[in-house]
Amino acid sequence: MKRYNPAYDFYLGRYFEQGGIAFSDETTFDEVKPRWLLAERARESSHEEELFRAYVSDWRFHPEVRPCYYELFDRAVGGTGQPELARIRRLEAELPDSRMKLLFSLEDVAREIQNYYRTCLRDPLRDELRKGHGGREILKYFTTRELRSTSFGEGDSEQREATWNEAAGKLALWLDSVTAANVVADIQIALAEHENNRDHVNLPNQRLKPEERRWWCLHESELIKLSVSRRLRETRPTMMLTPIRGHEVAEYDAGVGRDILASPQYFVVERTDQKY
Repeated sequence: MKRYNPAYDFYLGRYFEQGGIAFSDETTFDEVKPRWLLAERARESSHEEELFRAYVSDWRFHPEVRPCYYELFDRAVGGTGQPELARIRRLEAELPDSRMKLLFSLEDVAREIQNYYRTCLRDPLRDELRKGHGGREILKYFTTRELRSTSFGEGDSEQREATWNEAAGKLALWLDSVTAANVVADIQIALAEHENNRDHVNLPNQRLKPEERRWWCLHESELIKLSVSRRLRETRPTMMLTPIRGHEVAEYDAGVGRDILASPQYFVVERTDQKY
């Protein structure tokens, strides 16, 4: 399941209308802003009104797009915070448009990540290099691990910039080679590593409050990152799949808070069914 998915708005709008809140596909932020400001001052609110306030509060940061986040959707459908495959399938059947999805196959995810690397990283990077941009302007295309490598910090400012520009050219060529099949292979390897070796999981930090403690681990490749965590009272972990690079580019280009729209983020719902 996607962290951001316009299909979630169908369930959110329905939930608001069931609570007596006028809301439709044509409703704009400017239309709901006065109601939101009044609702913020209300002492008592229904569950629908509380979620409506949270929805519009998220919406105000980028009024041009609806805040179709999983966290809001989950509250609207009475979820528990973690996706449940059977339940999500039943909800998906209620969507009014067959082209809309809640669940995505491994191949769907791989194609989107491949497209993301091409359109959000390779093409903009190549354009910047073509225009003669370089130096610190292109560092956002590299991973933290790459930026911390010794070679990136060697020499004077002119030598470092030459190193960065050379690495950027090589990165653009490497991004040409990214295929959906590569992404599928990396996802399968990361999931297998996690499932076949339980000793790698980090123990909860005992210095934190009990409600904040969690088991966690990371699995990274050249293309993807699988983040896994489970709080003490949870019976199963939350697994998040994202591209390994490009967060800084998405945040820089789309704006803080909108990077989630540009950078694909998926909850792994059910490994055996290969649904995400």
